[in-house]
Amino acid sequence: MRALFLLVIVSFLNGCLYTGVTVPLTPEEQMKASGVVATKQGTACSWSILGLVYIGDSSYGKALREGRISKVASVDKRTEGAPLFLTGRQCTVVTGN
Repeated sequence: MRALFLLVIVSFLNGCLYTGVTVPLTPEEQMKASGVVATKQGTACSWSILGLVYIGDSSYGKALREGRISKVASVDKRTEGAPLFLTGRQCTVVTGN
């Protein structure tokens, strides 16, 4: 019974201590069709503190400027954080030339 209770608690808390997910915003087929080979990468991030304050700039435009990219190969959105503590970071990652 104790093992079952512990299993239920662990399953419920799965992902509460730390989460790190990267999601493509540009489909893979579209990237291949563009013919752009990624040689540069630009990242723009924003942070969440206690789920109350959000600071930073995770915009597509800032990621382009940070990487000095003129031709885009891919765009991804990365989310990392500790949901239990209501903190995290969200980044836009752009690759290209």
